[in-house]
Amino acid sequence: MRCLVGTQPVTTEIIVRRQLALAGVPHDELDAAIADLDERITYSTSLNFAARDTRDWARAVQLPTFLYGVHDDVLSEPGDLQAMFDSLDTDDKRLAWLYDTPARWDGYLEFQRRPEPMLAWFAEHMS
Repeated sequence: MRCLVGTQPVTTEIIVRRQLALAGVPHDELDAAIADLDERITYSTSLNFAARDTRDWARAVQLPTFLYGVHDDVLSEPGDLQAMFDSLDTDDKRLAWLYDTPARWDGYLEFQRRPEPMLAWFAEHMS
C-alpha cells in the first residue's frame, strides 16, 4: 500500500456510549451500562473496549493518510477522530471535516458527492 484514506474511523467505546445515550439510557447509568457491555463483549470476543481503541492503533500507521469525518456527528465526538489523526506516525497526513450536518451517513456519502479531495490524495501518492 502506498497511502490510505480513512472515512470516519471511530473508537468503539465512544460510538457505543453515544448510541446508548440516544437509545435513552440515563446519563447517570451510562458508565454501568458500558461496563456491563464491555464485559459481555470481552466474554464473546476476548477483546474489551480498551483493546479495540483505534486511537492506539493509529500509532502504528506510517503511510500517508487522509482522514475525514462529520465534525458534529451525533454518534461520535470530534476529539476522537482528532486523536487518531494526531497519533498517526507520519508527517504526510491530512484531516478534513464535514460541517453543517449531524448525520454520520453524510460522511460515508462524501466520496460520492465530492470525490475531488480524495482523488487528488490518491493521484499525489499513487503515481
